[in-house]
Amino acid sequence: MPTPPEVVDEMLRLAGLKAGDVLYDLGCGDGRIVIAAAKRSGVRATGIDIDPVRIQESEANAAAAGLTGKVASSSRTSSRRTSRTPQSSPCIS
Repeated sequence: MPTPPEVVDEMLRLAGLKAGDVLYDLGCGDGRIVIAAAKRSGVRATGIDIDPVRIQESEANAAAAGLTGKVASSSRTSSRRTSRTPQSSPCIS
């Protein structure tokens, strides 16, 4: 379930992020928290999700938010069917 925008705003306010901080969002989904943090606070924010489709969505949303060139992606997969390695999509501002 996506985090509502007003909840994202309050989470970031409570975190008291400032330039130079680092934020990790486990289960980042569409990337809304890392994107908001990178845009608003100038932090380095990394979204991590186990679903590569969600990482692709996060990267597309970061590009749409004007973070092209500030977003890199990293993915690792395991050849074992029982093991899933999280995918990550760092957003750096």
